[in-house]
Amino acid sequence: MKRFLSFVFIFILLIPAVCSNVSAFSYTQIASENEWQLLELINRERREAVSMYVDLQNAAGKRSQELLSNLSHYRPDGSAWYTVLTANKIDYDSNCYEIIGANFKDAESFLASVLRSDMKDKLLDGGCHIGVGYTGSESAKNKNAWCIIGVSCEGIDSIALHYDDIHITAGGDLSSADIILEAECEHTKSYMQTLPYMISGYDKYKIGTQFLTVTYKNKSAEVVITNDYKDVRPGQWYYDPIMNCTEQGYYSGMGNGSFSPSGQMTREMFVTVLGNLAGIDESRYTGTSFNDVKAGRWSAPYIKWASDNGIVSGYKDGSFAPAKGITRQEICSVVKRYLDISNITIDRTNAEKEFSDNGKIAFWAKEAVVYCQTRGIISGDAKGAFNPTNTATRAEVAVIITNLDNKMK
Repeated sequence: MKRFLSFVFIFILLIPAVCSNVSAFSYTQIASENEWQLLELINRERREAVSMYVDLQNAAGKRSQELLSNLSHYRPDGSAWYTVLTANKIDYDSNCYEIIGANFKDAESFLASVLRSDMKDKLLDGGCHIGVGYTGSESAKNKNAWCIIGVSCEGIDSIALHYDDIHITAGGDLSSADIILEAECEHTKSYMQTLPYMISGYDKYKIGTQFLTVTYKNKSAEVVITNDYKDVRPGQWYYDPIMNCTEQGYYSGMGNGSFSPSGQMTREMFVTVLGNLAGIDESRYTGTSFNDVKAGRWSAPYIKWASDNGIVSGYKDGSFAPAKGITRQEICSVVKRYLDISNITIDRTNAEKEFSDNGKIAFWAKEAVVYCQTRGIISGDAKGAFNPTNTATRAEVAVIITNLDNKMK
């Protein structure tokens, strides 16, 4: 037995091995927050870990309670520490060990002390299950007690993953992903946090859903993670349409992981989005139709496509005003022309609405506005107005394009 730093003791037991059994897994009952944190810290160091299972965790938890009053490898009744394994029907071999400590302020300081000891190599051996225990009590002799128990394992048969809907802000990393890995082995099912090094194929700058592979001891399982724009979060009214438009490749963000949902939708942006929705081959459209759209401009092929097909027209002076904001009534007009030239008919689903500002809709846009509104492509605001001359936002266009996309399918 060796003491190091703040009352940490280590013990390695030399006894024969047998088998174990385990109860059903429960996220809320298997470990406390401090215990999960210590487990994760250990596995970040170990890399190839086989981690806690319920009976082993119960044993470590029991030992931490006992250590509050007596920091020793002997239990309160005088028996050796490993009898806690027998009591929990856990079989063990000569590689079994216990590491204990008290009065450490947190999991990091306890583990740091262990890693400075001669037990470091034993702890970092990936061939053992790990049970971790923590108990704190202000009224006890020791204000808190920590325990790590290791039990050897020959290997695993399969893995599975447990996780909820995972969203990560673009540019972030996988450290925030809360994925519990379940490994089935000769003993039972054991559990641990899935760490970033186990996940392959992740592109932190790619917006949208990614299907990634978790690999652990040569076994694999799939996990689904969604990267979100920095300024578009789940639950916002435009979240799903924006993510749909992004994943379909209709249009993307403004750079640096931002989408700018309230930003202005320009005429060239909208034509480009519509061209992407139509799936055009932009390489077929060269040159320019307007005096303010140079052939090398990023939107030029899309504007040329729309112009050649009569979807858009410019102003009397021969300009297109590509950077000018597009209005809601202009969008309806462009969409209606696109559907007409594409011979696409969308069934009417809504009754015609009498908007409070109908008189403000330009005569040339009235038919298109009625068509788009009655087909469920566009709607008015909560006050019953259509706002025909308002410049559309990027978020509004995401909703319009998603509606249009769904109606055409």
